[in-house]
Amino acid sequence: MKLVELLDGDELGQMVDRLSSLVSSPFFVLDESGQIIAEAGRVKFGCQLKGSFQVEGDFVRCAEETCPLSEKQASTPIEVYGQKMGFVVGGKAKAVSFLADIISQKARDEFDINSLSAEVVGKYEEITLLYEVSSSLGTTFDIEQIAQQALKYALRVIEAKKAAILLLDAKRQALEVVAAEGVPREAWRTIRVGKGISGKTVEERKPRLLEAGQCLPPDWEEERARYQAVSFLSVPLLYSTPGAEEKVLGVINLADKTSGIFTSGDLKLLTAIASQAAISIYKSRLVEELREAERVRREMEIAHRIQMGLLPEKPPQVRGIELAGRCVPASEVGGDYYDFLDEEERLGLIIADVSGHSIGPALMMAITRSVLRSEIARNRSPAKALATTNTALYNDLSKAELFISVFHANYHKETKTLSYANGGHNPPLLWRTAERRCIPLNADGMLLGILADVDYEERELKLRPGDILVLYTDGVTEARNKAGELFGEERLRQAIKEGRQLSAAELLEEIYRRVYEHCGGTPQRDDITLIVMKITG
Repeated sequence: MKLVELLDGDELGQMVDRLSSLVSSPFFVLDESGQIIAEAGRVKFGCQLKGSFQVEGDFVRCAEETCPLSEKQASTPIEVYGQKMGFVVGGKAKAVSFLADIISQKARDEFDINSLSAEVVGKYEEITLLYEVSSSLGTTFDIEQIAQQALKYALRVIEAKKAAILLLDAKRQALEVVAAEGVPREAWRTIRVGKGISGKTVEERKPRLLEAGQCLPPDWEEERARYQAVSFLSVPLLYSTPGAEEKVLGVINLADKTSGIFTSGDLKLLTAIASQAAISIYKSRLVEELREAERVRREMEIAHRIQMGLLPEKPPQVRGIELAGRCVPASEVGGDYYDFLDEEERLGLIIADVSGHSIGPALMMAITRSVLRSEIARNRSPAKALATTNTALYNDLSKAELFISVFHANYHKETKTLSYANGGHNPPLLWRTAERRCIPLNADGMLLGILADVDYEERELKLRPGDILVLYTDGVTEARNKAGELFGEERLRQAIKEGRQLSAAELLEEIYRRVYEHCGGTPQRDDITLIVMKITG
């Protein structure tokens, strides 16, 4: 900034002329180079005042030897915040100092006004830019488009030749280029966090301004060389939410400013753009997560409807017995399954449980249902049906690291005999009216999916009127209350004993009621499945 840029020439001339008249002494004002920019109008010097002046400490002299002012004249510098912007020269030292102080103060006032105006304009332009960036980035949820838009604005306002945005893969702790302009394709490399300029910027979450010729670590120099760049500006993409730790999403890099080196002002602008880009990228990821969650929710709803559709819609009507069954998954889909297979001479009962509670176990249960039904349709006994099903499913279960517990029984309608086999499932409870107690239906057998070839024990017994058979999965006995106490087999036995006069459907409802009452609002952790069969005649 020069003195003639701060003060109007006419105004400066009037100030000098007035003081000269008051003290009857000539004055003139020099700029920083020694050129006259104002002189007293009423007191003429004996020279043409066309030459330049030499400054010697507190005095000046005209460079022309023939000039009357070639002798030393008193002078006082005109200073604005420590910077000499000119000199006041005259015959009287006190008057010179007085005029220099007045001009210096006037120049400082003008400098302050100009600086404030420039700052206001700069702030306005910055706010306008950020508003424009925010509006543009907020119109899309595509991360690649957001990155490209951010680079467009950065290149426009900072006038760099090359730019790139790299996003962080948190799991791999690596940075991948998502958008670039003017950057050689060979520079589009994966960068580990902590390595190179970009990796260090992300690791320390601090911006970097690197000048030409600056000595850098080898891995930093390698990255700058890949950009074929001289100067380099790197700013982290940071996003913070109230009450949460600041997140680093990646980095934005600029290289080789068109008009020269990068400045602290460029760094400030790029940081502002990076902040807006980070906000948009973070929101876009949230939107994508919400979309994914909604997609999964819809798929789980579909899977739930399909799985429920594989269960019996209602129990078959069989003379001499009452039947009831229900499966309540812990989540949208579960691994429990039950079935009734009503044939002319017999009624098949199946209850099973696949380890786990997600889509995988639900899919495996659907496959198991199909295979088991196929084997039973071949008129196989319960033990044989379990053995052939285990062999058929062993490879798939092993690869999926799943296993299945299953209990299968055939009720022979004519003889009222129950034949059954157990593949590692909870032994069903049989209420014997004659003995007035519950007995477990034990039979040796291993879980499906543990070994390829397994022999299952088959047992049988005759049922009598008043007998009640309850098949259940471990979700019943392992249901917990807030204290972590299990519902347990003993409570189940008590529920059967006390509800023996109820119908099969009513007893089913009573058991579920007691289980839920025991849990007391504790979230269900496992599928709860029950079959109740009551011999009525």
